[in-house]
Parts: sequence; structure tokens; C-alpha cells
Amino acid sequence: MRLSGPSVQCFEPNAWSPAYTLGESGGLRRITPFTTLRVGQVSARSSGQPVGPAVTLVHLNDMARLMRERAAEDPVVVDWQHLSEPDAGVGPESGGALGQIVDAWVDGDGLVVVPALTKRGVRLVEESEGVLWSSPSFFVGDVHARDDSGPVVASAQMLAVTLTPRPAQQADRISAVTLAEASTSMEGVNMADAAELQDDGQAADSPEEKDAMIATLREALAAAEARIAELEGDGELSESVAAQSAALTEKTTEVTQLTEKVNALAIALDAEVAKRTNIERDRDIDALLAKGVEPARRVALTEAWASRESQPAVWAALTVPTVDLTRHGTNSSESVEDDRTKRARLCEERIASGDPQKFMNDIKQRDPAAWALLVTKGA
Repeated sequence: MRLSGPSVQCFEPNAWSPAYTLGESGGLRRITPFTTLRVGQVSARSSGQPVGPAVTLVHLNDMARLMRERAAEDPVVVDWQHLSEPDAGVGPESGGALGQIVDAWVDGDGLVVVPALTKRGVRLVEESEGVLWSSPSFFVGDVHARDDSGPVVASAQMLAVTLTPRPAQQADRISAVTLAEASTSMEGVNMADAAELQDDGQAADSPEEKDAMIATLREALAAAEARIAELEGDGELSESVAAQSAALTEKTTEVTQLTEKVNALAIALDAEVAKRTNIERDRDIDALLAKGVEPARRVALTEAWASRESQPAVWAALTVPTVDLTRHGTNSSESVEDDRTKRARLCEERIASGDPQKFMNDIKQRDPAAWALLVTKGA
């Protein structure tokens, strides 16, 4: 397969000119149509590197159109191993042309051509016994009309179709070159000549049957082309893009699972932090109550504990101890005595007062809790 350089010109006719009919191929013999090129990237056999730009359906349609339009005036040559190329440097005895392309169309994602071969070309195909394929030489780029001032008439052009046992595209993607149909499959058959090309090469039974078959096949072709256009418009995923999408979906699933695990750990951590915070808060409040802060303030202390640093004045007011009777009956910051020690001290103070009843009346007013302790213990 060969790709031409950046500038190719061809003549643009005033009106569409039909391709050769079977009877207009002169002394050449038409053989089975075959697919010579398909949509996609062509790669070198040895290195695997891309050869030229990827071929699109637009390129194939332009190639087919130009071959049909110029079949009579500027036919595409069929040759052997590219020996008809201008730079091949060989004489006519070395290989030259083996025929020409007399019709072409696009079937699915492939370019189908109809070759008409010389006796030498027919003999070459016959002797190959099906182990022969085509390797097109084509140009992808702006194709101009053959006069210098001509406009752009196509996006690609077929230059030659060579016969070779070593095609550039994979052999299973294109058709083998044979003299006759190997089966009744319609793949690679010209829609306009489908009813005419039968196993024995004879015409259909009647013109009406021929016309009916042509109409049916044209409808099938129109439906196939519409489906191709629909898929191209929708941007349907290729196999490689679908594989990448599946891999991305798998990675996304993994990320989602990891995110769920992180969220669960964060919730557990928050719960542990809250638990430790509550323990620390209760410990601080219990210590304040032990130093004389009224137990009735526990609720307020619980609410204010979290903001003790941002609102220190509120916290200070709540943590001031209530009146604490010491041995001298004054306020003190010393630790609060337990009930037994406090009761013993109060009993001693009552006896030492000289007037136990007056002592009880006074302490009842100053320290109701102490008075309750003496009374409940029978002092």
C-alpha cells in the first residue's frame, strides 16, 4: 500500500459519468469485485508503525466517486507489486499494468472495486488460486480538478490498485482476488450489477426480475449507509474506547469503595473523639463539684465547658465555689472535707461554742448543708 504526496489533481467533469458496463471493457475481462481498502489506520507489517493518516468513510466515498466519474477518461490502473508507479523504474516487459478499475462503491466500511484485467492479469489471478490480494496506492488530502485553477473536488483519491501476495492491510480485512464468486454471498458485489453477476456469469431470467433485485439491494444499501451515518453521528464507542471506558469505570468503582471506607473511618474517629471529650469534660466538672461548686450547676457547666476558652468570663463565674466552712468558719479554697470529717469538726465546734442551740441556729442560716449533716447524723 502506498500513499501519495500532498498535491494530486484530477479532472472534475461537468456531470456524473457512469462507470463502464460489462460490455464496454473492451478486450479486458471483468473478474469478481473485491474489497481493497477498509476504514481505519494502516500500519507497516514489520514495525507496526502507522502509514499515513487513518482512512475514514468520507475518504472511501470520495475515492469511489472519483473512480466512477473518471472510469473512461482517467481509469485507475491494476498492476503487479506497484510496478506501474512513476518511480518504479522498470520497462513494460517487467510488469506494467494488468488491467484497470471499471467500477467502485462503498460497502459498509470497505471500498469495493471491479477490475477488468488483461489476459496476463487473468492468468496471474487464476494461477494464484485465491492466494492473492490487493494493495491500493492512494492519496489522502485535498484533491483538485486537473486544470490548475480547479477547485477541491475530493478529500482522497485512488491512484492504483496493485496485486500482491503480501497486502498492507490484514488479509482477513480485505477480499482475496479471484476470477469467480466462491459463494452466493452478496459481500463485495456491485449493487447495480448484482442481478447480472450470477455463478455462471449470465444475466437474470428477465429484466423485471433484474430490476426487482436491484431495487431490493439498493434499499438494503441505503439502510446500511443510514445506519453507518447514525453510528458516526452518535459517536458510538470503538472497541478500544469501550475498553478504556470499562477500565475507567472499574477505577471509579475502586475510588468509590475507598471513599466509603474513609468516610466510615472518619465517623468512627469522630465518635472516639467525642467519647474522649465527654470523659474529659465530666472529669473537669466532677473536680469542680468536689471543690465546692454547687451540683445544681452541672447542666450549665456541661453546656459551657466546650466554650470555656472562648468565653472565659462565663466559665469563671460558674466555677466559683459556694461558701465552704473550714475550721475557722471562713471561705477557703482548700479541698472539701468528706462527710465524716466534716461532721466530726462541726460537732467539736458546737461543743466548744458554749451554746449548742445558738450554734445550730447560726449554722442553719450560714450553711444549710452542714446543718443537714449534723441533724441527719443525730448530732
